[in-house]
Amino acid sequence: GVVVADAAFRSDPDAREQALARLDTMRDWKGARNAGAVLAFSDGRSESVGESRCRVLFRDIGLPAPELQREFYTPNGILIGRSDFYFEEQRTIGEFDGKRKYLRSLGPDDDPGEVVWREKKREDALRATGNEVVRVIWVDLDHPLDVKARFLAAFKRSRRRGFDVA
Repeated sequence: GVVVADAAFRSDPDAREQALARLDTMRDWKGARNAGAVLAFSDGRSESVGESRCRVLFRDIGLPAPELQREFYTPNGILIGRSDFYFEEQRTIGEFDGKRKYLRSLGPDDDPGEVVWREKKREDALRATGNEVVRVIWVDLDHPLDVKARFLAAFKRSRRRGFDVA
């Protein structure tokens, strides 16, 4: 349900209000409480099925709610990139990666290795802002305890470095 609601809210700015109004007429229906929970949790800033599923996973494994689509800049104000998820207090960026992300970045004359190289440089620049970076891929969604362990380890590394949140 979250995946569908995220996509609807992303494509239509009025969808949330319309869905809530419709749900209000169905308060006594079976499943209305669950539908309300889905609508409350959904966020149109999730840009893919994988990102939506990650957010549900984060909630289910007890991670804090991340900020979505946070932009990061160099000290000179140049955009480094935008993260899928940002855990500000823990200074940790989360990225959901599917193979399609890299293929989508591939121009007609691009070398696939060049696309990967650009993403590596982007990740290095994000780390240089004082943040940890954790990547999640499709198969990880079936291993929630591993995902949790990787994020908790990143949170711990960030605390050990003692960066102040800007």
